[in-house]
Amino acid sequence: YLSDPDRFAAFRDVTQGLTFARGDGLPGRVLESGMPSWIEDTGKGRRSAAAIECGLNSGFAFPVLAGERVLAVLEFYSDQMPKDDTRLLDLAGQIGTLLGRVAERQMAAEASRRSETRLRRIIDLVPHRIFIKDGAGRFQLVNKATADAFNTTPEEMIGHKSTEFHVDEKAAARFNAEDQKILENGEPKLFPEENYLH
Repeated sequence: YLSDPDRFAAFRDVTQGLTFARGDGLPGRVLESGMPSWIEDTGKGRRSAAAIECGLNSGFAFPVLAGERVLAVLEFYSDQMPKDDTRLLDLAGQIGTLLGRVAERQMAAEASRRSETRLRRIIDLVPHRIFIKDGAGRFQLVNKATADAFNTTPEEMIGHKSTEFHVDEKAAARFNAEDQKILENGEPKLFPEENYLH
């Protein structure tokens, strides 16, 4: 295709203008079955005229799977007439499964980003200070009220300790001691509003 893309332009253009329902054509059959599929006759279906014009004689397609769910269908066509190759279909199926795992990780990461964005919007509306620290005392999540108390932004506080923001040393020591107690006993505690800056 890359050596002569104009040769296959008709088939490409027709394909890009179509939508395939389950069971419709090669991609539709794969979408329905969740299994790789091979065709040795491209002279049937809605793209047959374009396939013949471009000299395409055979093709195969395989699903990109997330578990049993078909995320996408990848199809390939050839101007040669190879016989049904079971090994090729098995390999294509394995590739589809691997691609599905990559897609699942990307979708999970995107869902996590959306969830974090929603959480950020909610906690920024709260006038009280809300934050999460790790075991070393570094901020992992900070709302706007907390950042305002330190005269900075939530983004600037992530990954840093409170002592890095010119906090009064005595207040910082008390602050960190209280944090450590909460980490050790797992019990929540309500703190009075304070100004931690000099």
